[in-house]
Amino acid sequence: MTIWTDDPVRDAERYFADQEEELEALPECDMCGHPIQSVYLYEVFGQCICEDCMNGCRWDVTEYMEDSL
Repeated sequence: MTIWTDDPVRDAERYFADQEEELEALPECDMCGHPIQSVYLYEVFGQCICEDCMNGCRWDVTEYMEDSL
């Protein structure tokens, strides 16, 4: 938790350091390598996958059928 002082530069540096520390504690997506910042993730065959990557794997059935023919 950031404690605010009368030095705005120092406060900003501490704030960004705290944010970076929190990001490092989050699980990383096994597909893109970014920290998963949403409230949930997908676990598929033991891999953690973020919502953006999971949505990138989603197909409309009719498009999938047309592309596979």
